[in-house]
Amino acid sequence: MKKEDLLTYEFLKQFKTGKDHNGFLAQLQKCGLEAILNGELDPPPLACISFRLVILNFASDLFSA
Repeated sequence: MKKEDLLTYEFLKQFKTGKDHNGFLAQLQKCGLEAILNGELDPPPLACISFRLVILNFASDLFSA
């Protein structure tokens, strides 16, 4: 399935506010980071230092809880 097939108007119109949209993006990012930490997805290239820092901070928060 292609990304374009998922991002239809019908899907996107459920986000009525910026808060709804940002909540969805945060949830999507969390799922992606968990998949990377579980070895289910490859991390971005090493050049993406800021993304790697986000992963490390997320992992730190996840394991300190």
